[in-house]
Amino acid sequence: MVVTTLLAILTALKVAPSIPPSLGCLILGLLVASANLYWGFTVVRLWPRVVGGAGGNWQMRPRSKLRLVNGTAVGIPALDELNRMTGLETVKAEMTTLIQRLQIELARQEKGAPTTQISLHMVFTGPPGTGKTAVARLYGAVLRDLGVLEKGHLIETDSAGLVAGYVGQTALKTKQKIADALDGILFIDEAYALVDKGGTGQDFGREAIGILLKEMEDKRDRLVVIVAGYPDPMRQFLASNPGLPSRFTKTLPFNSYEAAELVAITRSMARRDGFRLSEACDAVLFNYFGRARTSASFANARTARTIVERAREAQAARIAPSIGSDGIDLDELTLSDIQATIAPKTAAIANGLSPLEELRGMTGLGAVKAEIEMLVSRLRVEAARRERGLPVALISLHMVFAGPPGTGKTVVARLYGAILRDLGVLEKGHLIETDRAGLVAGFVGQTALKTREKIADALDGILFIDEAYALAGQGGIGNDFGREAVDTLLKEMEEKRDRLVVIVAGYPDPMRKFLASNPGLPSRFTKTVPFNGYEIDDLVAITHAIAQRDGLSVSADADPTLKNFFERARKAPDFANARTARTILERAREAQATRIVPLIGTSDVNLDELTLADIDAAISKGGETPAAGKQGSTGTGFFVSADGYVVTNVHVIDGCDNPKIVRGSDEPAEAQIMARDATNDLALLKVGFTCDHVANLRNGVKVGEELAAFGFPLFGKLSSGGNFTLGNVSALTGMQNDSRHIQITAPIQPGNSGGPVVDRAGNLIGVAVSGLGAHEKGAAQNVGFAININTLMAFLNAHDVPYLTEPSDDPLRNVELADKVRAMSVLVICEK
Repeated sequence: MVVTTLLAILTALKVAPSIPPSLGCLILGLLVASANLYWGFTVVRLWPRVVGGAGGNWQMRPRSKLRLVNGTAVGIPALDELNRMTGLETVKAEMTTLIQRLQIELARQEKGAPTTQISLHMVFTGPPGTGKTAVARLYGAVLRDLGVLEKGHLIETDSAGLVAGYVGQTALKTKQKIADALDGILFIDEAYALVDKGGTGQDFGREAIGILLKEMEDKRDRLVVIVAGYPDPMRQFLASNPGLPSRFTKTLPFNSYEAAELVAITRSMARRDGFRLSEACDAVLFNYFGRARTSASFANARTARTIVERAREAQAARIAPSIGSDGIDLDELTLSDIQATIAPKTAAIANGLSPLEELRGMTGLGAVKAEIEMLVSRLRVEAARRERGLPVALISLHMVFAGPPGTGKTVVARLYGAILRDLGVLEKGHLIETDRAGLVAGFVGQTALKTREKIADALDGILFIDEAYALAGQGGIGNDFGREAVDTLLKEMEEKRDRLVVIVAGYPDPMRKFLASNPGLPSRFTKTVPFNGYEIDDLVAITHAIAQRDGLSVSADADPTLKNFFERARKAPDFANARTARTILERAREAQATRIVPLIGTSDVNLDELTLADIDAAISKGGETPAAGKQGSTGTGFFVSADGYVVTNVHVIDGCDNPKIVRGSDEPAEAQIMARDATNDLALLKVGFTCDHVANLRNGVKVGEELAAFGFPLFGKLSSGGNFTLGNVSALTGMQNDSRHIQITAPIQPGNSGGPVVDRAGNLIGVAVSGLGAHEKGAAQNVGFAININTLMAFLNAHDVPYLTEPSDDPLRNVELADKVRAMSVLVICEK
C-alpha cells in the first residue's frame, strides 16, 4: 500500500525515475516478500479467534499484558483496582483463580502444548449495592488486558432492554443489544425478570433467552455475558431453561458488606469527591450501618453514597452563611453533618399530633402511658450514646398487653409502632393484627408456612397477636399446630430481631399461662403492660369522644345517666369497656332515628345531637341493660357463598353469642359466628342451609358511579320488607381519609349496617357500615360509609371463604336491581 501510494505521487508529479532493470526486479521481489510475511503473521495472530472453543470458551492471546514478577501477576491496572476495592474477598479470590488458570494456559500455549478451554460467562448473585456492576466493568478491562477481548467495554441492560411489546420485536431488540456488547461484556441485571415465578417464562421473555443462548454460541469468541440478581431468583432463572446452566457454569456470590467495610467505603467515596470525613464519624457510622444493614431496603454501597450526598447537603447548609470568612473548611464533613444525615425522619402527622402526643391524649391508661414513656426515654438515651460512639445496651421491645376487651390494646399497639418508627427503631412501624386462625393451618407442615407469611407481612413493624393463649391448650401443653406456630414465632423473632416487634395480647390470667407454656416465651416477652378496665368518668368521656368522631354530640344532661349505667354494667362478666360505649352509641343512634324520622325535612330536626331520651332508650328497654339480660338489636347481612357463609358488621353482633338470621319470610335460623375483624368491622357467620343468591364481588370502584344499598332498618320500624336506596360513590375514602371505606350518597339508616352496596349491575362493591347526619339551612344532609370491597376480599381470603368474582356488565332496572339485592340479603337478629 505504501509503494502504491508512492508511485501514485510520482505519477501525479510526472516524475519518471530511471533505474537499472536488475535493481527494479530486486526491489519488486523484496516488496512482494514483505507483503507475504506481513499477511502471514497477521493470519497466525488472528487464527485462534476464528477457531476458538465452543460455548463462550476462551484461550490466552499472545498479546496479553500479563507479566509475572516473583510469581505475582502484574501489568493489569484493572486487576490492581479490583484488589484495592473494600471487601469482596470471595470475588477477588475467584478472579485470582481465573488469572492463575490463564497463566497456565499462556505458558502451555508458548510451549506449543494443548490448551484447555475456559468459560468466562458468569452469574453474579447478591443484594443491591454490593459492587456487581463495578466488578463486571473491571472484569471486562481485565479480559481486554489479557488479550481475551478486543475492547472489554460493558453494556448494561435488563429485561426491558431485551424484551419488546410486540411479536417478533424481541429478537431484534436482543440482537441489537448483543451487537453493542460485541468484543466486551453484556451485563443483564435482574435477569430473572425474563421468566415468571414458576420458571416457565412469558412468550417474549422465553424468546429473549432463546436468542441470547444462540448468539452466545454463534459469537462465542467475541462476547462474555454476566447475569446478575438476588441469589434465590437467579437459581430459579438458571433452572428455567436447560441451556442456561451449561452456559453459565460459574457463580460469584456478592455478600452484603460488614459495618466496618461500609465505613471504609463511605470514607473512600468522600475522598474521591474531594472531601474528608472527621475521625469522630467512624463510630457513629459503624453503629448506623450495624442497624441499617438488617433492613430489607438496605442498599449497601448505594446507602453509603446516599449518606455522603446528604452529608454534603448538610455541610452546605452549615457553612453557607459563613462563606468568605477565614477558617472555613470546605473539604471536611463533620460529625454534625453525618448526624444530620442519619437522624430518623418523623412521618407526616395528619391530625397535628405526633403518635406519642396522641397516646398522651387518650383517656385513662395511666400505667400504659408511663410504661411507654419510660421505654421512649431509654431509647432516646441509647440513641444519644450511639451517636457519640459509646456502647449501647440491647432493649427488648416485645411486649405482653394484658387486659379485658375494649381497653385500647390495639390502638396503643398501632401508636407504639408509629413511635418506634419516628425514633428510627423500625423502618415502617405498621401494625399487622392476627390471632390463632391467622397463624395455625389445618394440615401438618402448613402452620409454619402460614406463620412465616404473617411475620413477613409484619417485618419492619409490629405483629399483634390477639388472644395468643389460644395457641396453647389447657395447662399450657397446646396441640401440635399451636406449638408449631409458637416455635416458628420464637425462631423468627430471634433471626429477625432487628426488624420485628411482637405484641401478644389477651386476658391477664390466660396470658400468664401462655407464657408458661413454652420456656422460650418468658425470655422473649420480658415486659407486661397492664390494661386495666376504665373508670366510670373515663367511660363517659370515651362515649363523648366516639360520638364526636362520628360527627355527633351527646347532650350534657345525659352524663349522670351514663355514669349510672356504666356503674352497673361494668360489673357484668361480658362488659367490654370502650366497646360497650360504642354499643350504647349505636343504639342511641337507632333511638334518635326513630325519634326524628317524622321530622325529616323540617327546620325542627337536629341530626347531630343524641339527647337524654336517646341515651335512656339505648340503655334500658324493658328495664334491661346491654350488659345484663337480653336486649334485642338487628342489622343486615348477605350471602357470599352458596354453602351458607354470611357477612355482616362486627358491631351488629357485638355482645351476641348466638345470632339468628331471617331470609325473606322464613323463620329465624341460628347462625354460628366464624370470625370477627373488629378493626375493619367485619364478621363472618355460617348457617346450616344453602343459598342460590350470593354476592358477586367487583373491585375497581370509581367516584361518581351509581349504586344501591339495601338493609332492614330498625327491625322493620321503617320498612318491614327491607329498605332499598339509590345514590352514587362520592369519595374513595372515609372519615379522615380512611382508605378502608368509601363514601356513598345512598342513605344508611340504623339497622342497615352490614348490608350490601351494589353497582347498577348488582355486583357487590361495598358493605354498609354507618351514616352521618347533618343539618344545614333547613335541609337534611346525609353521608353514608361502606367498607371497601378490597378490605372484604382480604377478610374472606384470610378465612379461606370462597366467593364469586365474575361481575356482570349489564345494568338492571331499579325493580330488577332491588329484587336481586334483596335475594342475597338477610336480617340479622341478636339477643344480648
